[in-house]
Amino acid sequence: MRPAPHLSALLRRPLTAAALLLAAPGVQAGVVFTSIYSFTGGNDGLAPEAGLVQGSDGYFYGTTAAGGGSGTTYYGDGTVFKSSTNGALITLHAFTGGSDGSDPEAGLVQGSDGEFYGTTYLGGDSSAGSVFWMSAQGALTNLCSFSSGGPEAPVIQASDGCLYGTTFAGGGPNEGTLFKLSTNGVLATLHSFTNGSDGAYPRTA
Repeated sequence: MRPAPHLSALLRRPLTAAALLLAAPGVQAGVVFTSIYSFTGGNDGLAPEAGLVQGSDGYFYGTTAAGGGSGTTYYGDGTVFKSSTNGALITLHAFTGGSDGSDPEAGLVQGSDGEFYGTTYLGGDSSAGSVFWMSAQGALTNLCSFSSGGPEAPVIQASDGCLYGTTFAGGGPNEGTLFKLSTNGVLATLHSFTNGSDGAYPRTA
């Protein structure tokens, strides 16, 4: 059985977003590390498990797999945030665990339309994960809800304009799927993994 989401992550991951400047290859100078934001585990989010993507506006965009809320209401289902390079962080969306999704374990991708696309492992209409669209201002739309085996990985956008990704489980033998999704929400399962030579339980794009 798959372990409960985030338990190991909460124990081992530092809850910071950081800028990491590496010395040029061959140079022996030390690494310069500057923490630009530390998550509190409250409405700003908890457990950022994925990398950041820099949007065309210069901001860094990312997700936290837990935490988040609105005002005095704490949902704990994860967030989408953006941060300036000096650590000014804005929570764009706090997931509620409903149709908007829950537990975004992967990062975002900025599409050719300039908007952002992401996945949630849980939540959605069937509580089995979703793919969502989000504007840079935080307006979020659920594009697709899975019936089983939510995605742990981000989607990618191909040259045909469609989004491609994987689900950890689901499909015919419940060993995971490879899917294609149009930006208006039309979903097609391209392959169901069988745990044979084709593999099983894909966790990355």
